[in-house]
Amino acid sequence: MWNLPTLPTDNLYKLMTFAGMALMLAAFYILYSGVNREFRDTGPYAYARQVQLKSRLEDVGLKPKPLPDHINESPYLRYEEYRDLIRSLPAGHPQATQLRDLNEDALMLGVELKLSEDAMEGRHVSFLCLAALGFLFLTLGAFRWYFGYQRYQDVIAYANALEATTKARGLGLSSQPVNLQKPLPTDSAG
Repeated sequence: MWNLPTLPTDNLYKLMTFAGMALMLAAFYILYSGVNREFRDTGPYAYARQVQLKSRLEDVGLKPKPLPDHINESPYLRYEEYRDLIRSLPAGHPQATQLRDLNEDALMLGVELKLSEDAMEGRHVSFLCLAALGFLFLTLGAFRWYFGYQRYQDVIAYANALEATTKARGLGLSSQPVNLQKPLPTDSAG
């Protein structure tokens, strides 16, 4: 059987600090886990398909509205506009089926892009929440460590250093003066 490491629950400050670090790492993982997307799943590809479809519609003599500089409109509006234009072609037009298929493909790309943008927005919200919570835990753990433990250890280390310096001077091993002016922390809890 494997021995699993135990959580540092002997002191709350350790657990809080490690939990804060873990939350911050998780936040950055969530933020950057979806960065490497294929070109087909990006806005420029969907926009390029819209430009291609618009160009083909113009080639058969139809007059579609100009495209915006970037896709920020509902994909359904552009799909319906192009669908109505394609339906206005004469019956039995040789490119009607191909244009309809291109229009449906552009619609699906637009919907996928909107869903992807929504998911990315959700990742940003998750990142902000996890990062803030992680920073809070990390900070609270560090404060609890310093004010509940470390400052007293500093006093003990300083007292030990004073004692060692005094003993060394008594034995003639040190000629440095002892600095007794360092203020010792007071216990604010009472």
